[in-house]
Order: sequence, then structure tokens, then C-alpha cells
Amino acid sequence: MTIGDTLTSVKEAEKRGFESAWVVESSLTPGKDAISYLGALSVSTERIGLATGIINVFSRSVTLIASTMATLDEMSKARMILGIGTGHWVISPYHSMDFSDPINRMREYIDVFRKLVGGSQVNYEGKHIQIRNLKLNLQPVRHRIPIYVATVSERLASVAGEIADGVIFVLVSPNRARELVKAVQEGAEKANRPFGEVDVACYLPTFLMEDGERVMKEARQTVAGYGRSIHYRRLYRKMGYRQEADLLKEAWAKGGMENALLQVPERMARDLLIVGSSQDCLKRVSEYRRAGVKLPVIQPSYTPGDLDSNVRPCIETFGS
Repeated sequence: MTIGDTLTSVKEAEKRGFESAWVVESSLTPGKDAISYLGALSVSTERIGLATGIINVFSRSVTLIASTMATLDEMSKARMILGIGTGHWVISPYHSMDFSDPINRMREYIDVFRKLVGGSQVNYEGKHIQIRNLKLNLQPVRHRIPIYVATVSERLASVAGEIADGVIFVLVSPNRARELVKAVQEGAEKANRPFGEVDVACYLPTFLMEDGERVMKEARQTVAGYGRSIHYRRLYRKMGYRQEADLLKEAWAKGGMENALLQVPERMARDLLIVGSSQDCLKRVSEYRRAGVKLPVIQPSYTPGDLDSNVRPCIETFGS
């Protein structure tokens, strides 16, 4: 979204009683950064929680993001949520760094972030992070900012269950969400913590429009677009769409979106996304709740300059 439409949408969502607003930052195709948007939202809203959804542990140092989040938490009067992920190896050339050992990097990152925001003098000797005699030169408003780990894999979901305040999934079917929730629960049990302490969030790309043909085309475009990434094609295979993943790989190798779009059947789009009338969409969100998702994050399809075709109807449908 443009910043203007983002401010308008989040203000309307706040009035409707939404709990939080999550600002996307793409690591696959770097564009607008989440932090700038969250700064604007921090001083333009009053109650709604504000989250990075998500930022990458390879593209920013833990020291930088600790100071950034502590600053945003002050600006927003203690409303910030840190959503972080490991991203994928394809981001390496974008940031002149080596993508390696993402799971352990995430463990170290969370450990050091909490120490820094907690006000400690940090001396840390990890495999990936080494810090000497560092204490943030500011007074955090809160000594614990909630951390949500983004994942579509059981291994990282389990780590989130062990050490994070929450986990957030993206582009998963209800059945896949159920599998990942089980992994989160196993991680919590491994760490001897109550599973109830771990929030389970899930991005739900939502297409709530009257024009059924246009809606389905946009929904299939979303699935096809993610299918350009080997990471998401691997996810599609895990969810039973092996042939579709292979066809998407071939389609993107030969051409662009129009070629890839033809490889996404309607049933696949309906399985991975929220598509249909208001009642259809509400029922689909209930499916995710039954799968163990505690915090559905509605992600409305957005047409530049047009909030009325889908964004506002989503805010009205899912608001209190």
C-alpha cells in the first residue's frame, strides 16, 4: 500500500476494534521498509498494536533492531510487536552476506534482543553474534517487547514454541496450519512451558469482492507469484500440490505471470487463501481457528488507490 492508504486503513481498523496491524517487508524483492511505515503509524494511531510483519534477521543486526524497536515502542507508547524471520538463501546477494545456519542465528538473535531491550549490559559470545560491553543508550519503555517468529516449517515452528512469544504462518492451508501448530506445541513442551503462553498467528490473504471472476484471478495470481520462489514451491509440495509446484517452476522459467497463472487451479487458491462472500470468508477464518490459529491476520488484497473494492469491506466484515 501507499503510506496514505496505509494510514487511512489502519486508523479505520483501529476504530473497528482490530487488535493489531502488521506491516509487511519483503526480503525476496526488497521494496518499502516496514520501519518507516511503523514510525508514521506510531504517531498517527492511539490503541492498535503495531507489528513488523516481518523483518529479517540477516538484513539487520540485532543491535540495530533492538534500538529501533525500543525507539518505536516509545513513539507508539508501548504498542510494538517484533515479527522476525530468517528469510531464504536468495537474499544473500541483496545484503552482501552469507546465508547460513538460520535456526541457530534466530536463537541467538532473540536471546541478545531480549537482553538489550531488557536494559542489560551485554557480553555475548555466540556462533553468529559477538558483542562486547554493550548497553543501549536509551531507556526502553518496556523491558520485554513481544517477539513473533515467522515460519512455514516444523523445525522453526518448534523453536518458536521454545523461546518466542508467538509464531506467525503465511500462505498455509488449514491442514498445514494444524501441522505447524503441533510443532509449536512440541517446542513448548520441550522447553517445559505452557503451550498457552505462545500465541499462534497466521497471515490470511483475503479476497472479498463482488466480482467473482476478478477475485479468482487475483487470488490465483497471489499463489502463482509466491510460486516463483523455490521456498514456496517446496511449501506447496508439502501441502499436496506437487504437480502444481513443478508446473509453476517451468512456467516461471519460460515466461511471466500470465504463464504461471494458468498453472494454479481454483481449488488450490481456495485452499490457501480466503476467497468469497463475507459469510464465506468468516467461515474460512473459523476453519483456521479450529486448526489452532489464535490470531488470524487478515491481509486484504489491495488495488492501488482503491480501498473500497476489498480493503474497506474486509475491515467492515472482520471488525467488531
